[in-house]
Amino acid sequence: EELQSKKTAKTSEITDEQAKKNDIYSGANENVKKAIEEAAENEKTAKEAYDELVNNDENISDELKQRKDENLTNISNKESEINDKNVEINNKEIEITNKESEISDLESSISALSSTISSLQGQKKPSTEEGAAEYNAQIDAKISEAEAKKNQLESQLETKKGELETLKTDKTNLEGELDTLKEELTQLEDEKGEIEQEILNTCSPEKKQAIQEAMEAYNTARTEGKQKVEQVKQAELAAIDSSIETKKGELDEINKLIETKKTEETKSEYSVGGIDNPEQFFKDLGLDKAGLDYKAFSMAIEGYKNLEDKGNGRLAIFDAAGNKKCYIIDMNNNKLLYTTDVRLGSNGLGGSIQGANKEGSHATLSGFMQVGSPYNASGHFWSEGIRLNGLESGINDNALSKGVVIHYVKSGQNTTWGCMGIPPVMNGGSVDHAASKARNREMFPTGTIVFTYPGADREDNYRDLSNLC
Repeated sequence: EELQSKKTAKTSEITDEQAKKNDIYSGANENVKKAIEEAAENEKTAKEAYDELVNNDENISDELKQRKDENLTNISNKESEINDKNVEINNKEIEITNKESEISDLESSISALSSTISSLQGQKKPSTEEGAAEYNAQIDAKISEAEAKKNQLESQLETKKGELETLKTDKTNLEGELDTLKEELTQLEDEKGEIEQEILNTCSPEKKQAIQEAMEAYNTARTEGKQKVEQVKQAELAAIDSSIETKKGELDEINKLIETKKTEETKSEYSVGGIDNPEQFFKDLGLDKAGLDYKAFSMAIEGYKNLEDKGNGRLAIFDAAGNKKCYIIDMNNNKLLYTTDVRLGSNGLGGSIQGANKEGSHATLSGFMQVGSPYNASGHFWSEGIRLNGLESGINDNALSKGVVIHYVKSGQNTTWGCMGIPPVMNGGSVDHAASKARNREMFPTGTIVFTYPGADREDNYRDLSNLC
């Protein structure tokens, strides 16, 4: 909406600039008006002297004198018609600009729908995958909905394009009429020359030189005045055209942003949710209400997409910097499976991302790891742990050698030595070890991808080190 508002405002600026041309053609523009007044003043004295000599020469017929005056009136009228025709053409150009803006809106919407349809088709699952039939049916329904909307807009677009062609034809016809008026003006100027020659041929011999000099002085003043007015007009038009070009460039940039945003929003509107649409996926999973930081989720999705081995298709997101919870997602079927509290390293995320990866840091490791096999942890309160294999060099690749695992903790225990601690299953006020082990195995089967969010303050540092985000 903000970009569309900017586009409307910029289009209005362009049409306002175009409308200023009408003032130039009509003479209402201050600089043009001043040039016209100066030209008229300079021409006036010369014309009066010329008219007086012609009108007082009895050898020149009244009919010829009348033709001279009518010719000049016709030239003035024709110049006004030309100015009016330029205004008509300019108004038609404004209509064309507005129509092109309407077409641009439709084209960007159609482009967004085409991109969305293509994206949806690419999201279909192989028929052999679990839940593929139901999921693909949802995709097909969205595709049908998007195609119906696209067909509707394409019909509107064809209508608008037809209207645009009509406007362009109207403009071409007006330009043809303008050319005719200019030809008629040229004929009137030629007629003026013929009349002046007749005047010189029929005037009194003793007055001929004076009349000729007055005629030349008048024509010089008239020509110079017209040239000056035309120069001012062209300068004003050039300034407006330059402003219009600048604004059209700005409008093009806005249109590009609109098309990008429309594509994003259209994909979101027609999305079934999933890895290619994290914002919608986040909402579909209910994570916006479950308390997970969207930054943690979007980074987890970004990195997960870049993993060559996605394990068993399960992703566990540890929000270590936020609400200290873990969110376990079935990425194959787009479902939130579990949400659980977690207990993290006694030194938090450590003094640095790399520092947490060192032996004895007692800090929680950031980034991507993968769940390995469970093992017997005799000698510990938690009798079974689940190994973690670090996937990122310099960030968590020492996880296995450091003994960083997933395990359940004692009731009331708030921190670990750097492991991922899960609150125990309680039974009658006591920890149920068997149930706790079974619960952990169920939540974190071998192959699960684990991502620990480093926090907004360390995000840039993590990105510098990571080859996944």
